[in-house]
Amino acid sequence: MTARTRSTGMTLIETTVALALLALLSIGLVTSFRLGERVYGQVTRLDSSAWDTVAVQRFLRQALESAYPRHPHTGDPTTEFGLEGAPQELRFIAPMPQSAGAAGYYRYEVLVETTQASKNLIVRWTADRHHGGSWAAAQDSSGGSEVLIKGIAAVEWGYLQPPDPADGNLAAPRWLASWTSNPKLPSLVRLRVQFPRGDPRSWPELLVAPRIDADTSCRFDPVSQTCREVRS
Repeated sequence: MTARTRSTGMTLIETTVALALLALLSIGLVTSFRLGERVYGQVTRLDSSAWDTVAVQRFLRQALESAYPRHPHTGDPTTEFGLEGAPQELRFIAPMPQSAGAAGYYRYEVLVETTQASKNLIVRWTADRHHGGSWAAAQDSSGGSEVLIKGIAAVEWGYLQPPDPADGNLAAPRWLASWTSNPKLPSLVRLRVQFPRGDPRSWPELLVAPRIDADTSCRFDPVSQTCREVRS
């Protein structure tokens, strides 16, 4: 080999610098990939929770729009009507869904259930076999329950009382915290849900207007001031 011959290989210093640059590039790529994966996971979870909220609100809206204002029949010891509401829970009668045969009515109860792990909004239902009997009727094989929203902080139901010219009540409609022993349904039912601090989920205020305003199985008895069942 003559002195004029040039080395075409890489020196040790050049090799070390190339390896260092390659290591930095690899670290950058891995970091970017992990960051993108984390962001995608957060977006996916938020999107999933948003769809869960949409599904729950759709179910409650469909059920409450069809709420039935059933009246207690003559001789019925209970004074509960088709919709009985409190600040933290709501009970109402509505037609069975198509998946259950749509051949009768369900008694729904939407309330907060507290467990050791979390506080959840749940719905319970059972067939309305007593046609205006007590809400305390035992659950049977036709009933069930389901968690609507997990990990909530609080709920608040509200009921809009409409003005009734027949009763001389011409005041502006007002929101009530409860709705009990009322033969009529409220003009609007409102549900607010609060999540724990730091929870990224949101709940748009739900407002539902019940559409049915008369109990077709009821014949008013002026003597007892209650309803009698209409029999064919």
